[in-house]
Amino acid sequence: MDDDRPPHVLRSERAEDPRFAPLLVRYLMSLREQREELRRAVAAGDGEAVRQLAHKLRGTGGSYGYPSITAAAAAVEESLRAGGSLAEQQAGTARLDLLLAAAIRSGDPSYP
Repeated sequence: MDDDRPPHVLRSERAEDPRFAPLLVRYLMSLREQREELRRAVAAGDGEAVRQLAHKLRGTGGSYGYPSITAAAAAVEESLRAGGSLAEQQAGTARLDLLLAAAIRSGDPSYP
């Protein structure tokens, strides 16, 4: 098995904190929309929109207990900021997409 493959379900490091639960639920709902925005931007070849979304996910991922989302988003953002093309970031954006889906599944196991 590939150790670098994202998990099917990605739980927040803060999931066991009952005081944080309502915030986490709202964050996971917002990730659905952000994932769709990312997919649309990638499909449209809009590197700047991808960079902006990656920047946002980089910041929020760690705050909500998802350091792997932060790391994946940072890699995409930094590459695009340094002048890399969206095509060069295909693996990075695909990994970020899989991590977002895995995080969403932690709140909704039926999510595809």
